[in-house]
Amino acid sequence: DGLKPRDITFHDLVVEWFEVIKRPRIRSRSTLQNYRNIINAHVLPYFPPQQLLRAVRRADLQRCLDACAGMSSIIGSRSVLVHAVRYALTENLLDLDISAALMLPQSSTAQAKTAFTPEEEERLLRTAASSPDGLMIYLLYYLGCRRGEMLGLQWGDFDWHTRMVHIQRSVD
Repeated sequence: DGLKPRDITFHDLVVEWFEVIKRPRIRSRSTLQNYRNIINAHVLPYFPPQQLLRAVRRADLQRCLDACAGMSSIIGSRSVLVHAVRYALTENLLDLDISAALMLPQSSTAQAKTAFTPEEEERLLRTAASSPDGLMIYLLYYLGCRRGEMLGLQWGDFDWHTRMVHIQRSVD
């Protein structure tokens, strides 16, 4: 069409897609943080910062997605890759949809979870009693929450009268 194609790196494309298309439509802080985490920890590290969008191949996208096998972020990572590529198509930065044949990797069979042995339990509690981070260890152990759920706890989540803790958010 006579226009000079815009040279843009894959990193810049993902950031532009997020800032222009996705971020304005996100209402929840936790959703916003979740997208930022997926982009920064699970998508961008698999592409060299100077790699031009035109140099990215479907195999590169698949390799990035395969690295997320077994992680809870796999659906979000696929969504970021597919929507960023579709954004590039609408902006005439790509001619072909390189995300069209992306496949979710097969997750490996989950390992059976086992409870602590009495010796492991005693060692954990002894470590918690002497550690500066002991409170976190106690929270993780006694509440059975995940790390992000523990980090998201606020004073209002503790109901001292009923001796209940309400886990309502997670922090990445």
